[in-house]
Amino acid sequence: MIRQLFNSVRFVLEILLVILVVGLVYWWNPMNIFGGKPGIESTANIISEVREMGELITAEYYGEVVASIDEAQMDLLQEPEIREQAALTYDEIRLELDNLRSFHDLSPDNRIELGIEPGDLNKRKRRKLLLDQVGRKNILEKLYFLGEWEQTSQLQLYEEVLAFLFLQFQGEANSSVDQLNDREIRQILLAWYENPLNSWWNVDAFVTSFFENRLASLSRREAKKKLAMIGRGTVKAGFDFKGMSESMYHFDEELSELHFFGFAPQILNADINPWFIPEKGIPGFDILTYNGKVDFNDSKKVKSYAVQKLTTNARNAGIIEQAEIHGGETLRRLFSLLTGKEIKRVVFHHDEIIQLTQDIINDYYISYEEASHFENTIENELLVIDSLRNASEDRYNNRNLATNKWNTLLGMVRKMQEFEFESEELPYHYYSTFWYRISRDSIIDQSEWIALKKQAQDSFHKDSETSSIWALQDSLLLPSQFSAGALALYQKDIPIGEFLLDTLSIEAWKSKEKERAKIKNISYREDEVVYEEFWPQNSKRDSLLQLIFPIKYMPDTWESWIISESSITTLNNNDTVRTLPSNTTSFWIVDQNQPDTLFQFNMSLEEISYPEIILPDSLNSLQNVVIDDWIFFRSSQDFQQDMANPNQKHRLSDYQVDLLKTFLEQLYTQHHSYHNRDFLTRAKSWFAEKWESKSGITDEFPSP
Repeated sequence: MIRQLFNSVRFVLEILLVILVVGLVYWWNPMNIFGGKPGIESTANIISEVREMGELITAEYYGEVVASIDEAQMDLLQEPEIREQAALTYDEIRLELDNLRSFHDLSPDNRIELGIEPGDLNKRKRRKLLLDQVGRKNILEKLYFLGEWEQTSQLQLYEEVLAFLFLQFQGEANSSVDQLNDREIRQILLAWYENPLNSWWNVDAFVTSFFENRLASLSRREAKKKLAMIGRGTVKAGFDFKGMSESMYHFDEELSELHFFGFAPQILNADINPWFIPEKGIPGFDILTYNGKVDFNDSKKVKSYAVQKLTTNARNAGIIEQAEIHGGETLRRLFSLLTGKEIKRVVFHHDEIIQLTQDIINDYYISYEEASHFENTIENELLVIDSLRNASEDRYNNRNLATNKWNTLLGMVRKMQEFEFESEELPYHYYSTFWYRISRDSIIDQSEWIALKKQAQDSFHKDSETSSIWALQDSLLLPSQFSAGALALYQKDIPIGEFLLDTLSIEAWKSKEKERAKIKNISYREDEVVYEEFWPQNSKRDSLLQLIFPIKYMPDTWESWIISESSITTLNNNDTVRTLPSNTTSFWIVDQNQPDTLFQFNMSLEEISYPEIILPDSLNSLQNVVIDDWIFFRSSQDFQQDMANPNQKHRLSDYQVDLLKTFLEQLYTQHHSYHNRDFLTRAKSWFAEKWESKSGITDEFPSP
């Protein structure tokens, strides 16, 4: 009986097991053998597959160009840029002369009252700059005094524009001049000042003259060369998938639309092959004319110029627009296949921030004006993102659009941070324009001092969306960048103070030495002048040091310190140490609570902090200092003696001490944890790195 019951139970269990296996196979549905619509492939896998495609050509241009050695030497393709720069330079000079003319329309007394010159302004200079009529001997000095002539005279085509105007003024339009001397510059500026309605300027004539002068400047040997070719070739445009990321597209399921952000067609290839159509015997290049003076390098130069000219013609013919139109249809079919869903329409979003970023970084340099425009555009984009996130209709798609726009901002900011800003040592960053505004007038007034202290207080607690874009979710990045700028400000010895109200009689005001940046809000009463004057407060200079965070932090450098096992070492028998070598790439710490342990950090103290703010200038050569209960060593000739009598005089505040210690403790803790991981953790990390390297699917930017 029991045996039969046991067999029955086993039979039932076998039936249940078979049912379970069948159910699992049905649920898995390998190769859709049970039917059903295939699901959407994961976004990461889609991106990985698309990247492997490399490039997609969606438009081609076939053309023929004529190129000569003269064109290549003059580089005529620069004409649009030369035309724009020339017009800008002319307008800037004209505005400076208009400003000078307006100033001299004032009465002599008013000119004196408004005359504020940096540095000393003696009676002779006052008469020359403020009272004397404009003449050849003083026009340049007056322009430098009144306006922005320092910047105007540095414009790219300043000398060329003045030389062109000088020849027009002299009636020698067919002549040429390499460079005007000082007398000729003063002569043309005075003539322009006295005759503002002249008809000397014509931008078309200037451009023609500019390239003629460039050709005329060639040596006789180069000028005698004659070489002209017909080039036949192709230009291909389309999409480069290698840099594509998940943040660059969004699929609107409700409308069946695929939206691309920051992903646009580009020129992929331009070439003129030796044989344009080999089967018909049509060559890529035909020589029209040449003489024996040309060589192989001249031929290469003309062929290269022909390719550039062909590319320009293709752009003018609309190859990029055609690539987008045809590419949209191709991408629609491609992503329909990859996602398993029908896509009815593809939309390319050419955000202003993308085009602006590209325009700014074309010259590998970021000016203050460009940076300000970029930051204003970011703020406008954030308003759009905020409205999309808070939209009450179509919330799912609007939020996805907001996420894509956010990721586009992250990408553009990261790209901008690779380039120089003005004359700063650090690349462009969150505080670049702030420090530029603070320092450009060479004083720090009360409002700027308050703003500076607020930035210091907020740098560790930035929670705005703007700051999170720049910090890339790294809480140490902004404080470190702030500190670098604050220290640079301290080293420039810029005075800190405030503007105080004062009053002087008219006579006293006329004789007062005035500095333009230190006088403001001037008003006149019957017999006196009311104004505000800047007065430095020297005590605040040391206060600036207290705002600096004593840490230097760069994410890549920090990571390299963590990964390198030799970055931090410890010695547990301090009593055996006699000396510490003078080594610029190391420093040592002894915790007085653990006096037997010596911690060696194999990086320079300058890499991790600012010795200038730790020790007073008079003590900066000392090789050890006590900071709280830690003793820092740069070197030691008698370690045991220095341990017993270390230097006690640092100038860090309690907050700075805590910050420096926390920073180093965090570095030590992460380094120790990384190199003491268990086997499973190391294996998991290894597999993660290999998978990331293989698939290339990890999202490049963090989410907001």
